[in-house]
Formats: sequence, structure tokens, C-alpha cells
Amino acid sequence: MDISVIICTYNRADSLRMTLRHCVALRIPAGLIWEVLVVNNNSTDHTARVCEEFAEKLPLRRIEERRQGLSMARNRGIKEAQGEIVAFTDDDVDVDPEWLAEIWRAATAHTDAAFFGGKVAPIWEEKPAAWMAGHSRDLLAGVTMDLDLGDVEIPVTRKQLPFGANMAFRREVFLRMGSFREDLGMTGHSFGVHEEMEFMTRLLDAGCTGYYVPGMVVNHRNSPERMTERYVLGWCVGCGRCDVRTGHIQPTDVTLFNAPRYLWRQLLSNTASYLARRWRPSADAAWLPPAIAMAKTWGAIKEFRRMHAEARRGGPASGSGTP
Repeated sequence: MDISVIICTYNRADSLRMTLRHCVALRIPAGLIWEVLVVNNNSTDHTARVCEEFAEKLPLRRIEERRQGLSMARNRGIKEAQGEIVAFTDDDVDVDPEWLAEIWRAATAHTDAAFFGGKVAPIWEEKPAAWMAGHSRDLLAGVTMDLDLGDVEIPVTRKQLPFGANMAFRREVFLRMGSFREDLGMTGHSFGVHEEMEFMTRLLDAGCTGYYVPGMVVNHRNSPERMTERYVLGWCVGCGRCDVRTGHIQPTDVTLFNAPRYLWRQLLSNTASYLARRWRPSADAAWLPPAIAMAKTWGAIKEFRRMHAEARRGGPASGSGTP
């Protein structure tokens, strides 16, 4: 088996159908043997029926993963995958017809590389607010799924990591380095992030090489729900929570309400700045940076308080990963 494509899904059957339609349209290089693994993560909608619709159109297998969470689903897909290359995309993504061929070309050309990633372009299901469109490729890139590092194939750096909606790995890397940390990433409707970035950073720290492949293109469908200030703030709260779990925000000896005291000061300062700027006309959405900082700080505080409560109950201070 050459390539396994893993699509994890949770209660988005109609969106999954659109993704699988684009998989049917993929150009498959001559002689390439591939498979599609749809990992159903406790969906209660008609996901199973959608998979049945494509049983004769794609080399598709449906896998059931009962442990809730994107990282759990991805790790289950890795265990089930038979391909030399394990590629990931999402159930709200339209893959370019050349996507699979570009992955295989890059993997064949860069035999030393452990992983690959490419462009992710947003599809707006309705016109975005000016503040979101204006910051789609910088402050909000992780929300809008907007990544374009140019048209030249370049090595991946820690400052420019691929997105989870468009990434591929050699399967042997998982055997050597473990898989995605299961205390990171989305869990049902609870925000979580950074699981793929943590894993790719782990690979780079171990001396592995990754490549950005410009011809490896997917288009991410941004629903109206995702294009709101509320969604952005929730996503940033998840970032703050994960920053604590990955050690980017460290505990301190001086605490207030079971979280580092300096974080409360930051929260008050960022909240005041956000409220002072939010309803003032601003061409560059001056309120957005303090809003992001406010939400991330609140996420970090919530995580420290959760860890303290877990420790008092005698449970684990954080979720278990699989590094």
C-alpha cells in the first residue's frame, strides 16, 4: 500500500459527503495503491450511510473510534493505516484534484523527509466580516485555515508549520516517534488545538525534515458559525489551555485562585484594552489583538485551575499524551 488518506469525522455527514466527492475526483498516478480511512468518532448522524454511498467509488474503509477527540481518532487511523505514506485531511475540506499525486511526487522526490504539508485556502460560505478577511492570513490563520507560503518547495521550519487539514507523514515516523498527544486537539465541541504542531515540532527537534509542497492544495470550507467573534474567542481559549499543557506557559510559585497571579493581571489589562477599542471605528481592527490575548490568557487560567482541581482529587494533572 502506498498512501492511506485519513479523514476523521464527528457529526458532519453532509460535509463529509462533499469531501468524499472531491476524493473521487482525485487523479491517481498509474500504479499507485491507496486507501481512504474514514474514522467515525461517535457520530450520531448519518455518517455511516454517507460512507456506504462511496463504498464502490473509493477504496474506503470506515473505522469506529469510541474515545472522543480528534487526536484519538487520528491515532486510531494511524493504527489502521496500511500505506507507506499517511495523509490527513478534514471532513470540511475540498482536496484539489492533484493533491494525492503531489503528495506522492514529493514523497518520492524527498526520500529523506519525514512529513509534508501544503497550501490551505479558505472557502467563505458567506461574506466574512472585514476584520476577519483582513487578518485571515496572520492573526486568524488558524481559525480561517488560510496558509500560503508561496509557490516554491521549501523545508518546514518551527515558525511555519503545516496545518492539520493538509499534512502527510511517512508511517514509519509514527513507529519511531509515537503519535499525536491525546490531551491536545478538539474533543467533541470543546476547543483544542496544537496537536499536529506539537508532533511536527517534536519531529524537527529529533532532526527530522519536513517540506512545504505548494502543489499540495486543499480548500477549507468556513461555515457561518466559524466566522464569528464568539468562535474566534472560543478557539483562542483553547489555544491558552493547550499552551499550558505543552509547557509554553509555566506555573509559578505566586498564585491567585489557583493560577499564576501574573495571568490575572494580564487578563484584566487585555480585557480593558479590548473593551476600550471594540466599538471604536478602526480600519485595522485594533481590538482584535487584545481580544485574542484576553481569550488565550483566560484559557491558560482555566487550565491551571482545572489541573489544581484534578490534583486535589488525586487524579492526573493533565491528560495523557503519546510522545
